[in-house]
Amino acid sequence: MYTKQDEWHTTKLKPSEIQEVYSLPISAVKLHSMTEDNPLMNDEEFLELKNDIELNGQMEPVDLYKKNLIVDGRHRYLVLKELGIDTIKCFNLPYMMSLDDVEAIVKSRETRRHQTPTQKAIRAWKHHISGNDSMSATALKYGVAKPQIAYCSKISKSKGTDILETLFNGGSVVVDGKHTKSLANIYNSIKAEEAVKMKQDLSSTKKPDREVIAEANTVWDFIKSRDDEVLMALAKIIYNNTSK
Repeated sequence: MYTKQDEWHTTKLKPSEIQEVYSLPISAVKLHSMTEDNPLMNDEEFLELKNDIELNGQMEPVDLYKKNLIVDGRHRYLVLKELGIDTIKCFNLPYMMSLDDVEAIVKSRETRRHQTPTQKAIRAWKHHISGNDSMSATALKYGVAKPQIAYCSKISKSKGTDILETLFNGGSVVVDGKHTKSLANIYNSIKAEEAVKMKQDLSSTKKPDREVIAEANTVWDFIKSRDDEVLMALAKIIYNNTSK
């Protein structure tokens, strides 16, 4: 449990620091003992977070209490240290907030973190389409990668929202004969379907070579009947190129 000794830093924050996300040297912050009350990620979850931060950067800031004590974001902090990244994105909780209030907020967020990355992305997408924030701002606020929200938008437009609701409720969908809960897999399948359809559309609109040649002959016969040297020269070029 946390104690009053965790409140050693007492410098009052400036008003402009209270509601802004900013970066600090990672050496300037430390974990509040409150973070020990929450369970550690398992190895698979930690590796997933590490890979995500390595690929996309730190999307969600850690929450600081008393300016430099991390009360929410232990795993992000540990991943950044393990990756050798020397800065960390932070958000200051209001200075006058009590420890009890801080603990209540952290516990609420911990409950939401039991959602899968897919569920988090869908939740973020729902917030985004409500018109409150841009996709980038939403990704930052919900701690998900921006492409995941884009995947949700594409799936919704192409397949409707039922698939997203199924995934959000913990279910899976069948893609290429296999069950999946991955937004990326569904998105890639949609893009593949679109590519096949585009190819089919192009094939259906392309006339057989014999039809093209027949049309060229008709045009050629018409131009030959005209007394125009320029048209004749142009027609010869077109005819020769088409007949090859």
